[in-house]
Amino acid sequence: MPNDVGRGRRDHVVRDHHIARLIQGKWTSPSALSQEGWSIDGCPVNGPALAARRDHIVASWFTAEGSRPRVRAAFSSGNTLQFDQYFEVDDAKPSGRIRVEWLNNHTALVMWLAAMNSVTRKASLVARKIFTDGTMGPIKQLIDISPGRDSGIPQLVKNDSGFLLAWTSAAPSYGVQTVQFELECWNSKRLEGSFLQGVSII
Repeated sequence: MPNDVGRGRRDHVVRDHHIARLIQGKWTSPSALSQEGWSIDGCPVNGPALAARRDHIVASWFTAEGSRPRVRAAFSSGNTLQFDQYFEVDDAKPSGRIRVEWLNNHTALVMWLAAMNSVTRKASLVARKIFTDGTMGPIKQLIDISPGRDSGIPQLVKNDSGFLLAWTSAAPSYGVQTVQFELECWNSKRLEGSFLQGVSII
């Protein structure tokens, strides 16, 4: 059953997220996904991410309510749009740009852009397993990219071998970069040396 999630806009420019479901050709009224009350006088590009597996839904989103950037996630099950208590996936001033995919019926993988390194001026794309029982795995570094908007919104797609990661490289090279990594490599502290292949698409 198709679902859609997006950032709303209420009075006082509150930009929390809402989710809706397509049933028999009609969208349901949006339900609140997050209710932080984040008010921002602008149009943030940090939209939420959503993945469905049978009757289970996992959602992840960025908020900076209270001037505290963080990444959150929550599960819904039983064919409803009611989400469980959210996870604080990263509260160390992440940049956001979130993707999420299911690994199995009880595990999802959240990917996002972490805080910029003040020395290298780069930011790491990182990922973390979250489990429906309310627990989480460690945060794993994937690859370093530009923290600016020139790197676009990185994408993560599950395939038979593991995951395909894609992002836009910054100047002067430009172009779309892709890399494939296997889930068997997840036990290593850093996955950057565990990629199967990397491709540049101009």
